[in-house]
Amino acid sequence: MEGSKGSTPQRVVLTDRSRLAIAAEVEGCSVQELRRRLRAGEFQKGPEREETIACGLDQFMRHLESRRSEGYGEMRPGTLRSYRYDIDYLRRFLEREIPGGKMHEITQDLLRAWLNLPPQTRDRTAKELAPATRLRKLQLLRQLFDFAEEKLWVRRNPMAGFKKPRLDPMEPRFLSETEYRELLKRLRSPRDRMLMRAMGECGLRIGAAVHLRVRDVILYPRNGGAAHLLLHDGKGGRSGKAIIMPAFIEPLRE
Repeated sequence: MEGSKGSTPQRVVLTDRSRLAIAAEVEGCSVQELRRRLRAGEFQKGPEREETIACGLDQFMRHLESRRSEGYGEMRPGTLRSYRYDIDYLRRFLEREIPGGKMHEITQDLLRAWLNLPPQTRDRTAKELAPATRLRKLQLLRQLFDFAEEKLWVRRNPMAGFKKPRLDPMEPRFLSETEYRELLKRLRSPRDRMLMRAMGECGLRIGAAVHLRVRDVILYPRNGGAAHLLLHDGKGGRSGKAIIMPAFIEPLRE
């Protein structure tokens, strides 16, 4: 009962999406239109809330990690590791350019300068980013500033106007039968030879092959179907199975 002793007033917590929805209602437009207007810089006031670059990047990384743990999307563990590396690299770059800076102080020119830096790899001869790496970094920046918009840290999205690099389709590269047999001969470990044959003869990706366990080898299915391998941690973290070719069944029995 309102005003009774011992009662605790309820606290309403608004999410960032709720704040955007309320702001859109006040402006008399949709959330999508509000985001477009924010990107276009049609509002004259500064960001509603200021956030330092260091704290903003930390919050964004936790956001990505929590989304994966809650099952949103199909971000692979390798992609998440790459994003962590990219965020750390971006943080160090921005700390040099605008020490103690705020998220809304990040400009498009700064982001272009970061994207044009030579790759931080052991290959000292590399002069520029590979198109696929550049695309991954662009996707990361788009997600970062979409997140910043929802947090109301930026008035204008600096990613507006960025174009995706065109990726030429890669021609598949194959080992010849002779090269494949020579590769198997050079592998001294029986385990490594079995993993290589699983990839070469069952079509497994390396991420699925290294996660194979003995109990995943189903040579005699109960339903009378084909012998197969149970897969874990395939592309996108999905599970599945791969048919075992007849020539590979006998080596697996051994």
